[in-house]
Amino acid sequence: MSVMPSEQEAGIISSLTLQIPASTSNLGPGFDALALALNIYSTVRFVVYDRPDVSQPIVSLRGAIATVSDANNQGNLIYKMLQGLWQSDPELLNRVRITVTSDIPLGCGLGSSGAAIAGAVWASYFLRGLVPTRKDILTVGMRMEGYPENVAASLMGNMIVCGKSLDDDTIVSEQLDWPDKWKVLVVVPRYTLKTNDSRKVLPKMVKFEDAVANLQRTALIVAAVAKNDEALMRSVLVDRLHEPYREQLVPELAKLRKVLSSFPIMGCVLSGGGSAILILVNQRFKDEVLQELKVWAEAQPQMPALLDLSVDKEGMREV
Repeated sequence: MSVMPSEQEAGIISSLTLQIPASTSNLGPGFDALALALNIYSTVRFVVYDRPDVSQPIVSLRGAIATVSDANNQGNLIYKMLQGLWQSDPELLNRVRITVTSDIPLGCGLGSSGAAIAGAVWASYFLRGLVPTRKDILTVGMRMEGYPENVAASLMGNMIVCGKSLDDDTIVSEQLDWPDKWKVLVVVPRYTLKTNDSRKVLPKMVKFEDAVANLQRTALIVAAVAKNDEALMRSVLVDRLHEPYREQLVPELAKLRKVLSSFPIMGCVLSGGGSAILILVNQRFKDEVLQELKVWAEAQPQMPALLDLSVDKEGMREV
């Protein structure tokens, strides 16, 4: 990689800047199996100096993320991952400095941790002169995150179907091309949810018929995307394994479904485990639905943020 003269004068011997998309997972019934990359980004710059530079913090935060109270969690996650991945080379860790510029909302099911993991694992290989495979990143990401779909979506882009291999401790993933006219509106409440808290409300056992219903609908989501079948998509975005239990944590979900019941949307589902809520809508109806969401949001005691997004088709990339 080329290095600017000013960087050479500052003692920089290598650098890497990654743009990593946010992601949303589950899409209703696709629990821990489906995810989408979204066009809102975290940009992470890794700089390795020829000697430790004590004048700079190890992790710096810039942009919208710097104003959020729990933003340090993402920077700390990246550093701790590098610390674990570079156990055999602590001297390299002492010389790296990280700058995170992110617009991905934290703690709301939009894959901020998955984006951080994808970037950190890629950098851990690249800055040692190695080239990681997709399998490498997803396997390490699975060990660190526990749930691979967000990491896979941020890494690969588009819609991802993934799960653990039955043969070994690796991740099997496939990418599907999301229809360009299917847009994503996201309602982000003014509170966050920890993944552990969102998981705690789920039952340890589920009814057989509920499991079958989710399997059928998840398969039909894949078919709907592959065939660009909007009518089919509208009929299958219904979950029976996690959303009925998480509604108590995200009361806005039921409210929005009621508000949008007469509007031409494909579905209204939790983004991951929440607190964000995802509305899928064809581009031709987007403005109409977005206007209704704005009216609803302005009437709330704490006005949620509204994001007008598309699906990122490229995934993580060097910039």
